[in-house]
Amino acid sequence: MAQRVALLDAVLLGDVEQALRRADALVASGHATARDMNTRAALLLRLGRPKAALHDATAACRAQPGVTGYHINRALALFGLHRFDECRDACDAALTRNSRSASALLIRGRAWLAAGEAGLAAEDFSAAITYAPDAAAGYASRGRANLALGLNAEACRDLRAATDRAPDQSGTWNNLGVALLRCDRVAQADAALTRAITLEPGVARYYYNRARVREAAGDMPGAENDYTRAVARMPSLGEAYVNRGVLRLGGGARDKGMADLRRACELGLCTQYEAYKAKL
Repeated sequence: MAQRVALLDAVLLGDVEQALRRADALVASGHATARDMNTRAALLLRLGRPKAALHDATAACRAQPGVTGYHINRALALFGLHRFDECRDACDAALTRNSRSASALLIRGRAWLAAGEAGLAAEDFSAAITYAPDAAAGYASRGRANLALGLNAEACRDLRAATDRAPDQSGTWNNLGVALLRCDRVAQADAALTRAITLEPGVARYYYNRARVREAAGDMPGAENDYTRAVARMPSLGEAYVNRGVLRLGGGARDKGMADLRRACELGLCTQYEAYKAKL
């Protein structure tokens, strides 16, 4: 029908808002199929609306429970709602239909990782890599799991493999920088974090991590500058105030250092403030 053709045209053109309007019209007409509901779920996910996406993906799964992709979109919606146990169940349903689904394995691994089960997450990510060895996502995800497990050399290898396959992902460069620092490869860590910042200069955590690298390299002015950039982008980043405060106190800037530690304490990180206040 004409409404479905219009919807597909908008999807193919990448106009998500227009596609969603056309999907809404199709559903309102009473002629939407399970595939149409899944399409709208995918559009809602792209727009950051997981609750609405869950409704549509669930409807699609009920209408056609044998379709792997419908369960995957349902899992993504549940992940977005932080309903990690249910997310894993939806991934299990997808994997029952297709045991080689790298997407389902990746989502389930991320749900395990979000629940603090890095070992189980790494197993799922390894399986995803087996079925999709050229995709960056499996390596990037397993690298994060290996960081959580303290397997720093393995994390470096995985994250490097991910940046080789997808060099435009700032988060992967950031994680690679963290892993390289843990492996005492300080110059390479600085380069990786500089790449992350170049790709996405508004992320406070990238500057914070590069500041830690520059401290490790003995570049205290560079570290202080990056901590300052971090708190400018995220004034609630207490760790940056702590580190900058300690760094300033070490450099003789007592008033500025104590002001930083006092601000960190206001944000709930009081250990260093209380320790230095007792000394001074």
